[in-house]
Amino acid sequence: RAAFHERAAELIARGEEIWSSPQLDDNIELEAWTKDGNRKRIGFLAVPLGETADGRRLRLVSITDVTQQRQFEQELVETNRQKDEFIAMLGHELRNPLAAVSNAAELLRLPGLDPPRITRIQAIVDRQTRHMAKLLDGLLDVSRIARGTIKVERRMLDLRSATLDVVNDFRDSPIMNGIELRCTLASEPLWVEVDAVRWTQILDNLLSNAVKYTPAPGTIEVRLDRVDQH
Repeated sequence: RAAFHERAAELIARGEEIWSSPQLDDNIELEAWTKDGNRKRIGFLAVPLGETADGRRLRLVSITDVTQQRQFEQELVETNRQKDEFIAMLGHELRNPLAAVSNAAELLRLPGLDPPRITRIQAIVDRQTRHMAKLLDGLLDVSRIARGTIKVERRMLDLRSATLDVVNDFRDSPIMNGIELRCTLASEPLWVEVDAVRWTQILDNLLSNAVKYTPAPGTIEVRLDRVDQH
């Protein structure tokens, strides 16, 4: 209230009518602190009610704590920003596997290809198609998370084979561009109960960041081993 009256006093000092001033007739928000030191966002809303018989102007002033509402609005803005960044990243990342599939299609049109080369081209198409499917699954996950419908499907998985598949996809990807990718895996199976899709996404994101922030010529190392029961 003190801050609100101080604002009104400033208007009066400038010779402005409080009744008609949009600074007081509109919603004003000010920061306030509670006795225990918490910061709050307080809204002041002045609503004209009319005049009394003797010419006095009346206003109704409501004071509302809008802290949670503003925090929620800020969270929505941040969520929307992250979604836009993810979609932009996805569009960029889809270009690499699409280019690889397009190049493979061009190669398959060449006459006289020997069977071993056709097999290699088919393997490229298969890997890049699966890579695109993973990227699109990530886009669907954004929607599932927003709706609270994402599911984790655990099953027994040897992490070595799942990890090697992701590493091989990166080795054959044009985004490596002079970066060496080394992979050292445990000699014995590493069985865990895990969601295979999520494991692939985690490793894929880690390697994507590693490639992004490793200048060429550089080296990225992936090491997977057992330490006790971990």
